[in-house]
Amino acid sequence: MGKTMRGGRLAGLTFAMVMAMVLGAQAALAEPTLEAVRKRGYLNCGIGSGGAGQNELTQQGRWTGFYPDFCRAIAAAVLGKADAVEFVVTEWSSWMEAVLNGGVDVLVDGRTETLRRAAGQGVDFPTIYYYDGQGFLAHKSLAAHRLAEVTQASVCVDTGSTSAENLRDLAKSSKPGLKVVVFDSFEGALNGFFTRRCDLFSTDRLALVAIRAKRTPNASEYVIFPDVVSKEPLGPVVRDNDPQWSDVIKWVVAATIAAEELGLARDNIAEQRKAPRSPDVARFLGSESGNGKALGLAEDWAYQVVAQIGNYAEIHDRNVGEGSSLKLDRGLNALWNRGGLLYASPLH
Repeated sequence: MGKTMRGGRLAGLTFAMVMAMVLGAQAALAEPTLEAVRKRGYLNCGIGSGGAGQNELTQQGRWTGFYPDFCRAIAAAVLGKADAVEFVVTEWSSWMEAVLNGGVDVLVDGRTETLRRAAGQGVDFPTIYYYDGQGFLAHKSLAAHRLAEVTQASVCVDTGSTSAENLRDLAKSSKPGLKVVVFDSFEGALNGFFTRRCDLFSTDRLALVAIRAKRTPNASEYVIFPDVVSKEPLGPVVRDNDPQWSDVIKWVVAATIAAEELGLARDNIAEQRKAPRSPDVARFLGSESGNGKALGLAEDWAYQVVAQIGNYAEIHDRNVGEGSSLKLDRGLNALWNRGGLLYASPLH
């Protein structure tokens, strides 16, 4: 059962209650999401149930992390207020239903874009905000530090995930000694690993780093293998029948990347607004009109994103990077001109 948060304040609504509230919303789904969000005055943003640096609920009742920050970036662009967000905890078993039924306006979590999810299911992945890969967490007592050193081992994984499918393929193709043990939920698989029902636990590496840092009783007793056995492009999810809303989500993420490319950050963007140093910066800040109109947003939408939330580097650093407890380097999520995969399409 999930709870919702708005502006960091516990609202006490379970996910089931949220779904009940939208039983009569089928007609409302015909209304463009952008207009529905504006009329409502806040964004219903689906997130996962937890994870260090990804989604964390503070003792003060405020959601923090990489994904909540992108929820707030969308709210800043659409409503001009980053905290105009109702966070809806959306479990793995029901995330697609929540998107399709309008229980959330957008799901912002670690969902991998795949052909079978993006085609014919009624959902759309407008963009990618984190490039990840599937890895392995092992008990130190296994005496292995990489997958090549493992001949026979059991691995815990949750059903219905891309991780489970990837492991089955791996066992068939090159690691026949892997016994895949499937659980009904992510937490069930993780608990199975901790109680030694499995030698290994497998999921996206971002989650593995968070688990070892925050969920293990003694991090030194666990090893993350360097092996990456899949591509896991993670992105937000929306319904596929609202292209305007998909565009908004895509370009909000792009704005955080473009801001980093342009050297725009929370501490300097106000000064740049007074005297933009280039035509690209002027367009980004809304000094030159057109971008906002194209998206159906205010002309300063990108300015609001960076002024209130920051650029991509700031979001990454404070949640999962050097400014966080996880200390992850940028890796594939560095800018294209710094050895990574990230670059923003031109904002003009």
